[in-house]
Amino acid sequence: MTDRIERFVVGGRPRVEVSVGSGDVTVLAGEPGAIEVRVDGSAVIEQLGDTVVVEQEKGWAGRGTIDVVVLAPAGVVVQTTTGSGDVTVELEVGELTATAGSGDVRVRRVGGDVKVKTASGDLSVEQIGGRLEATTASGDVRIGDVAGDLFAKTASGDVAVERVGKSAELTSASGSLKVGCFEGADLAARSMSGDISIGIPPRRRIDVDMDSISGDLRNRLPAGDGSPPEVVVRLRISTVTGDVTLRGA
Repeated sequence: MTDRIERFVVGGRPRVEVSVGSGDVTVLAGEPGAIEVRVDGSAVIEQLGDTVVVEQEKGWAGRGTIDVVVLAPAGVVVQTTTGSGDVTVELEVGELTATAGSGDVRVRRVGGDVKVKTASGDLSVEQIGGRLEATTASGDVRIGDVAGDLFAKTASGDVAVERVGKSAELTSASGSLKVGCFEGADLAARSMSGDISIGIPPRRRIDVDMDSISGDLRNRLPAGDGSPPEVVVRLRISTVTGDVTLRGA
């Protein structure tokens, strides 16, 4: 049962900011020009121009969860701060900024930039039109397509990205790092014990700078057809015990 429903008329640059301690946040497709907020629990809801703000009411901590469902137009800018709850975004948003404790962040499509920081929660995004900056402790990072630059840092979690359009910087302690298709020109990957796998498209000249104690470099790239390279790809890779594999993409 929903305790409260509020509806706001917004202009061409809608934005939603949600901050709760324990509880889930879900953003769904709504009507153009309007933002609807449905809350289970006690929260302060207000509109500031084209921005709708939802905040946990003071004194609510420890009294239960606060679940928030937002219905918004496509292209809305979303900012969330959660403790133990999950964040799920089902529509295409303009930009996303999310800070989470133990909850997961699951997103479909973002037209612009994404910035996510989690403790033990996982991050998954299908498609990003801008750049991605993701930081986790033990959570995994699973990304489909990143058109812009990629920055991902995790302690024990794995990082797996299907495609990166521009530069990439990946860091992990014990987690594995994998890029299915790297179309940029500069990639830096650092791992202690996790393995690293990079997919390289055809017609690339590869400049590898690798520093490793006991890890191996495995070249699984297909033989070239004699065509001149279109792009020079610089790979700066550092591992302790993890292996590095270069594959065709």
